[in-house]
This record gives sequence, structure tokens and C-alpha cells, in this order.
Amino acid sequence: MLFYSISTQLYFLFIRLASIFNPKAKLWIQGRKNWKKTLKNKINAIPDYQNRKKVWIHVSSLGEFEQGRPVLEAIRKKYPHCCVILTFFSPSGYEVRKNYDLADIVTYIPADTRGNAEYFTQLIQPDVVIWVKYDFWYYFLAVLKSKNIPVLLISAVFRANSVFEKKLFRQFYRNRVLSCFMHIFVQDEGSFSRLKQYYPEYQITLAGDTRYDRVLEIATQPKNLPITSFEGLTLVAGSTWQKDEEILSEVYHNIKIPLRMIIAPHEIDEAHLQSIEKKFAPDVIRYSQYHTKPDAKVILIDSFGLLSTLYYYGEVAYIGDGFGNHIHNLLEASVYGIATIFGPKHHKAIEAREHIAKGLAKEVHNAQEIIDYLNEIYTNPQKREVIKEKLKTHYEQKSGAVQYILRYIEQNGYI
Repeated sequence: MLFYSISTQLYFLFIRLASIFNPKAKLWIQGRKNWKKTLKNKINAIPDYQNRKKVWIHVSSLGEFEQGRPVLEAIRKKYPHCCVILTFFSPSGYEVRKNYDLADIVTYIPADTRGNAEYFTQLIQPDVVIWVKYDFWYYFLAVLKSKNIPVLLISAVFRANSVFEKKLFRQFYRNRVLSCFMHIFVQDEGSFSRLKQYYPEYQITLAGDTRYDRVLEIATQPKNLPITSFEGLTLVAGSTWQKDEEILSEVYHNIKIPLRMIIAPHEIDEAHLQSIEKKFAPDVIRYSQYHTKPDAKVILIDSFGLLSTLYYYGEVAYIGDGFGNHIHNLLEASVYGIATIFGPKHHKAIEAREHIAKGLAKEVHNAQEIIDYLNEIYTNPQKREVIKEKLKTHYEQKSGAVQYILRYIEQNGYI
């Protein structure tokens, strides 16, 4: 415990020092100023708060929010009178979703000290707590356990090289942290098999990834973007970085089949947009001006919030950042029944390994491999149909995680 306390205090001190010159760290600090008073005011603004059931959902950042979101929305739909408290650790998640209207309270989780954990828990008085995937803050979990408040972990993944397997941390996390969870819902069979070696099997459910439920819901929503039809192959490139754009530019200028590209970069600042335009000149048009040139072969998306819909208009999707840190969301593309390609940095994505194993996606290492695959997809329409049917079956098998979680909550009377 002493090691954990010292480590977290040093970590929070580092963030405080970094806030002097790092904008993200500065937001982390500013967002937690006067948190007690701010939280009290938010609670007082909710009618009959004390007498309503309260669900606290904690996520680290935006990606974890998307995994927890289907559960949150299912709870909100079925139990509209309950209060939902949504906490974030990271500013990159909080700043985007701080006005999320399906949560009654959206706030940062305070720094992990026993005092903060006691005060925060006493203020919000949760009936059930849902932790999404990871971001295990021990004092908060320990305080919740001491008060007999049920805490569920959902969409969890346990890898062979995770912190739970490191000799220095193994016993602490297994015996102290994981023991705070009433039940753990894991994403895959590997996690289930690994976890049951040191955690009671009856407290584990192989539920799958809640993101499958989320993207299936998005896929059923109406599509009304003014994207014209194209006599050829349309590739939608999502959340691209500079390395992706360099490779895609090489593909575009060397491929022989009729190809249209829709590029949605991860960052849309003016300098980045201009650099992309230079790579694809003269055939590129920004989406905001697309109506002036609807036959453009390269459409550059210069606004946020469209990506999950844009994939609908493609025959192939390129998932960004596979040559950098880690690929973006693969599921929001493949849910439309289209083939996906991405670079080699996908080891953390279970769904990427599954897609590759089933022939639904392809790992690529250079522009020529992409050209070869696009040629194969274009000249073999039957292959596209096979992928589409396989993906339909895959999603039918993978969906349903939300119902597992909701059923458990209901059967145990937590709401």
C-alpha cells in the first residue's frame, strides 16, 4: 500500500508540474479545482436526488466512454427516473462529453486519495458502480467495497503482458484491486481463462465487447450525407495521421483501378489539412466545399463527428494509426459489411486479430500491399459479398454484451 500511495502521489505531482507547459495536464488540474463545491451544486440542482436510485459509471477517456455508453443508454431508457453519474479521468474524454445529456452529472474523478474517495462516495451515494475496462484507482474501489456498494467491471481485457502479470504488481492488483469488484464482464475467452486462475469463476461472465452493440445501433440510423455514387471503388480512411496519409498518397497516385478516397484525418487544424491537400493535388476537395465539385476523387473531411457514418459510403475502409501507436476504432467501419485494412500496430485490439483470422481484414505494411489488396477487392466482387456475409454472422455472434450486464444488474436488484 505504501508503494501505491507514493506512486500515485508522485504521478499527481508530475501532472501538476506538467500543467505549467502542457495544455492537457493543465485541463486535468483546472477541471478538478473546487470539485467538492462544484459537485455539491450539481447534486443540489437535481430534484429529489436523495430518494432516487443512483448509478455511477466511470471511464478513463473517450474510447472507454464509447464502450460504456451502450450500457448507460440502456439503463437510462429502461429506468428513466434513476440518476446517472458519469466520471472521467482524462480531459480528452471529459472535454468532449461534459455536456452529455443522458447523464445527470458529468464530472472528473478526483485524485485517488482515501479522503477524496470517502468524500466523493458520500456525496453521490451510488447504489451501483460500473467501471469500464480499466483505470483502477484503488482507494475509490476500496472505499466502495467497505461500504458494501456493488462495483461491476465491464468490457474488461486481461492480457498475458498486462500489469496483473508483472511480478512487482501482481499480488497487489489481484488481491487488493480485483477483489473490490462484485462481478467482472470480460470481452474474450482468453481473458476469461486467464482471470479465472486467480478470481472466482462464478463472478466472471464472458459477455463480449459492448462496442458491438453500439456500432450496430449506429449502423441502423439514417444516412443522409450528400456523398454521390461512384463507378469504381471507394476507400474511406478514418482517423489518419501523417504516416497514413503519405502511404495513401502513394497508393492513390500509383493505382490503376478507378479509386475514390474519403479521408477523415485525426486532426483537422488548417496546417494539417493543407499538407494533405498538397499530397493529393489536384484531385482533392474539402468536404465543406464538396458541393462545388461532387465528382472529386479525393474528399477531405474538415469537420468532426462524421466518421462512423462515412464508412457506409465505402467498399473498403482504411483504419488510421496502424503505423503509429494503435489503430482507431475498427468496428465502426466493419459493421457496414466492408473489408478493412490497417497497419501492423494493432496488437491491443482483440477485434483486429479476430477479423484477420476470419479473412475479414488485412494487415498491410506498405503502399504496394494496399494496391494489391484493392485490386483484388475491385476485380473480385464475389469476395466483397463473402466478406459481407461473414461480417453479418460475426456481428450476430458478438452482440449482446449490454443485455448480459443489464440482466445481472436487474437480477441482483441494484436499480
